[in-house]
Amino acid sequence: MHWIQPAYLWLAAALLPAILLLYLLKRKYQDQTISSTLLWEHVLERMEANRPWEKLWRHLLLWLQLLAAILFVLGLSRPAIATEGLKADHTIFLIDVSGSMQAVEGEMTRLEKAKQKAHQMIDRMNRDQTVTLVEVGRTPRVVLSQSNDFAALHQAVDQLEGQVGSSDIQSALTLAHALISKQPSSEIILLGDGANQSGDLNLFPHRFLQMGTAAENVSIGSLSTSGKGTGSGLFARLDHFGNRDAQVTVTVSNDTGQILDTRTVRLKKNESTSISWDKLPLAGFYHVKIASSGDHLPLDNEQWAIPQQTDKTRILLTGKENLFLSKALQLVKTAEIVQADRTRATGGGFPVIVINEGKGGLPEKGHLLLFNPDSSVPDIPVTGTTAVTGNVTKDERHPIMNQVPLQQIHIADVKKVKVPAWADVILHAGDTPLILAGEHQGRRVVVFTFDLQKSDLPLQPGFPVLMVQAFNWLAPAPGISGTQAEAGESVKLSLPPAIQQVQIQTPDADKETKPLRGGVLTYTVPERSGLYRVTDDQKNKLIHYLTVPFPNEESKIGPQKVPTVSLREENTPAAGEQELWWWVALFSMAAVGLEWVVFSRGY
Repeated sequence: MHWIQPAYLWLAAALLPAILLLYLLKRKYQDQTISSTLLWEHVLERMEANRPWEKLWRHLLLWLQLLAAILFVLGLSRPAIATEGLKADHTIFLIDVSGSMQAVEGEMTRLEKAKQKAHQMIDRMNRDQTVTLVEVGRTPRVVLSQSNDFAALHQAVDQLEGQVGSSDIQSALTLAHALISKQPSSEIILLGDGANQSGDLNLFPHRFLQMGTAAENVSIGSLSTSGKGTGSGLFARLDHFGNRDAQVTVTVSNDTGQILDTRTVRLKKNESTSISWDKLPLAGFYHVKIASSGDHLPLDNEQWAIPQQTDKTRILLTGKENLFLSKALQLVKTAEIVQADRTRATGGGFPVIVINEGKGGLPEKGHLLLFNPDSSVPDIPVTGTTAVTGNVTKDERHPIMNQVPLQQIHIADVKKVKVPAWADVILHAGDTPLILAGEHQGRRVVVFTFDLQKSDLPLQPGFPVLMVQAFNWLAPAPGISGTQAEAGESVKLSLPPAIQQVQIQTPDADKETKPLRGGVLTYTVPERSGLYRVTDDQKNKLIHYLTVPFPNEESKIGPQKVPTVSLREENTPAAGEQELWWWVALFSMAAVGLEWVVFSRGY
């Protein structure tokens, strides 16, 4: 304990002797009845024998007044005890909300413990102190800035939610140091577990309050399927992070909840092992779940896998022969390539028709992939030709061009076309359209406005990716398809073109409605792992699964220390403190009240 204003203690040196002096100088007279004046001498001798300091012991009122005075002086001196409270005028809380902070120790997660600690420290702040709250997730976010509103601060802390991705501590510290650059009397406090730090930090907090101590965890590192005959194969990898051997129960179930298999696996410390299942009954998805005693992170104990579609889509390749185009289409594992005369298309049976240097009218049925159309194609007016050399611009919002490595292109002969109303330009060089995509007369159409053999596109590494994604957009997999994505990622799903709007059900059973643009659903995956269901909003029919696994790096929950840097002594006090003056004032008032009772009763 220490005194914030110790100078007031000197007041006791003056106040207490003054009270004692008043009692010493005060003489109390008592009436004495004597039988003779000759006895006065004996009475006076007894009174002189009564020393002044001896009578002090018989005055309860005196001791109560001394106690009240002492408590009054102590209250003015503001006694306080050192705490983990706020040290500076302005404090920045960096609260880690990453996946490892969802680890459970006792009855609380690490994030809940961090929020509890933040609440306690806010309760100890003074009225002249302010707090800035920063959520440290995939991207740091300032939740509340320089506030001394207790209710608002507590509410902001309560509203923090855990994420499954990694936290960018370095960016959060950079943000925090930028915030305190204009206010020297500031402190940065990081509340987290320090797990999975990516590289060395070049900026540090002033204090690091570590949450959690446990490192024991078993997770499903990966899960995949493969088609084998009439059934499906399933492959899983289990990862054990910890210093003790673990016994893990593994359960496999299907989309109806039926348990297909249960087995027990033993893992040594820091060991990974693979397990597989053959010829599982066909299902919409497979759900693998593990259970192990001593496991501290439940979020990575389950994953979902969508079986591969075994039926292949037939593609008719017709027109001028092109070796690069044939090889690129062979990369589409879900496609069966048929090279034939174009007249075969009139008989139907081909969901996708690829026409290299098409002339004349287009087939009435089937999605179309056209290369170098001439002026005889009525739906795509050609107005001339040109050459293109240099940089190109792609629309990465479209699933065909998403993440295609293509920056420059050289084309000797490009058809100048008038872009029809139903088509979007997804690749262009200046004002010259190079690739068009859209829906026309109930089918999807992709148009390359140039001859592949007169360009260097087939020689670029992005060409195979471009062709596979074009096919996947033209002919989405039949039945209920599936996609795997990461939390926080923006995905583009190619869905049947007739669907205008879908409903997405999250793992928490929340539902949200999303519109489609050109048969494409653009969706930013929430920070929640699990299975998402996409249904046709009009027909209420399930059409797509979206699986989001828990990130492997966040399964390593072992806490780590984060280096700290000392505060500048001239700008901030040495430690946090909790004042006790109000307790002293309470006891002082009690002493004064008791003194009044004693005085009123004549003691």
